[in-house]
Amino acid sequence: MKGKGRIRWPLALIVLFVRCGAIHESSLYKDSADVIEVEEDTFDHFIAKGNVVMKFYAHWCPHCVSIVNLVQQQARNFKGDPTVKFAALDCAVFGSVCERFGIRSYPSIRFFTSNVSAPPLDFPRERGYSDLAAWVTEEMAKSGGTSGSAEAVSSSRSPPSSSEPSVALAAGQVTTVASPWAVEQSQPIGRLWDALLAFLYSLRQTTTLFSGPDSRLRDSDAYPELMRVLGAMARSLPSAEARVAVKDLREQLAEASPRLTHKEFEVILDGIALGPVRGAYSREPEPHWRHCATYTCGLWSLFHILMLSAGQVYPAPQVAAGFMAGEPPTEACAAEEVSETMRTFVDQFFPCAECRGHFLKMWEADSSKPNATTNRYDGVMWLWSTHNVVNTRLWQDRAADARWPSFESCTHCRANHEVTGEFIPSLVYQHLVHSYWSSEYATVDKRASYNWLFVVVGMFAIGSLLYMCVSGSMRSGSGSGRKSA
Repeated sequence: MKGKGRIRWPLALIVLFVRCGAIHESSLYKDSADVIEVEEDTFDHFIAKGNVVMKFYAHWCPHCVSIVNLVQQQARNFKGDPTVKFAALDCAVFGSVCERFGIRSYPSIRFFTSNVSAPPLDFPRERGYSDLAAWVTEEMAKSGGTSGSAEAVSSSRSPPSSSEPSVALAAGQVTTVASPWAVEQSQPIGRLWDALLAFLYSLRQTTTLFSGPDSRLRDSDAYPELMRVLGAMARSLPSAEARVAVKDLREQLAEASPRLTHKEFEVILDGIALGPVRGAYSREPEPHWRHCATYTCGLWSLFHILMLSAGQVYPAPQVAAGFMAGEPPTEACAAEEVSETMRTFVDQFFPCAECRGHFLKMWEADSSKPNATTNRYDGVMWLWSTHNVVNTRLWQDRAADARWPSFESCTHCRANHEVTGEFIPSLVYQHLVHSYWSSEYATVDKRASYNWLFVVVGMFAIGSLLYMCVSGSMRSGSGSGRKSA
């Protein structure tokens, strides 16, 4: 027994050490000496100490990443003051904490002062993050530096925990359509996988559908926009399985209880499947990316695929022996609608505040964005140009050449095959088609979208002709009978 006791202590210490130091590998501040990375289990205890500057972020958020060093520099201003701590929490991993505090966009910085009777203070973004230390000093002076017990801080600053959902929903059922998915077969199929995974992850990461643990989906101003986006996706995705699944998801949400909660919404997402991309994968997508390494890459893949689908016509999902089985072919959104869907998506479902603001401002001011007459080529090249504007803004200070596609990924896209060469639009277009579109996607000629109408009209005409013939024969027979009588 003594021997067993001696073994347990080292193991217990190891387990305790691992648990306490188990910071998520995607955490932005896991190696920082100036900003402490906290988790869900340690959050309440940490802020209870007071005078905590907390950065709520998402590890996939480009702007959150871009200000990592700046926040650490601001934290160093308080290196000689042990009463002030800078900390960070990854909302993409510990979303329930951020939902409790009503975090609606990233990054959000809040100052939990030592005044326990006061709610946390929101850092005004318009001041600029380089002014963060000065703002903290000002707010500390206003609060008077009073301290309170940990229990008082915890009770005043921690909103009540969410109640259990009143309705237990079964996992969503989707209608599957027989079509092979060879994910490793081609680059476009792998990118489609990433696009679908990014879409599902977006629905989990959005902060607009649910404002708190007790909020309801139908109460959200973003609910109509969600249904609009799902409708566009159900028309434009190049995978028949994914189109049917998104259509089913839209119908399921429309038919769900008006009191659908966030937890119930998560259950629905867990139960769906966009082809082989399972909803459960989107809980932690990092192990499941195929060509991308980040969520934002998957989101750009989604946008490029949707734009390449502009004007495409997909056959009905159920076809037997060449005869229509009840549904006409599906015509994808035109380039203008794809562009507007992108804008809605970024505005409502992409919670990186600065990224969203820059994109919307750029979109509104862009006179060259797709309109009713924009064809597929022009739409695809507009999106490529937009992607490059974003890339340049994000990476121009950290990369010698921020233009996309990179020289390594497409040497022939640039004049004279030189790194500094200007892009050749026609070759860029070919590269985009090669990267994001596959001949495996089943499409039909646009004129064929009207064939089902001709079939119906033809069948009606034949039926009418047969009816007339039969009716005429019956009248003739009836007349002959009366004459012989």
